[in-house]
Amino acid sequence: MTSRRIDFIKIEVVIDMPELRGVQATPEVKEEWTRAHELFMQAPGDAHDERKDRAKRFEYVARELNLTHKQAKRRIRNYEAWQRNLKQGMFTS
Repeated sequence: MTSRRIDFIKIEVVIDMPELRGVQATPEVKEEWTRAHELFMQAPGDAHDERKDRAKRFEYVARELNLTHKQAKRRIRNYEAWQRNLKQGMFTS
């Protein structure tokens, strides 16, 4: 039996990128987030269980926009974060 020695190399990556909140998302992307959120708000959910309520709403948005559950969830979360950042005054529009 031969023994092997594996050396691990630590790689450190430093990214010096200025914070560009709201700049990366194009108006078309923001429009898609807004559309997904509008569908999310009008979607039927589960009134008795908050967790199932959000999950069912995500499924509704996914069906309506022909997305996966994960894609629909990401669009809603992006919209919510965008609105939260607007409210906190982190950036404009």
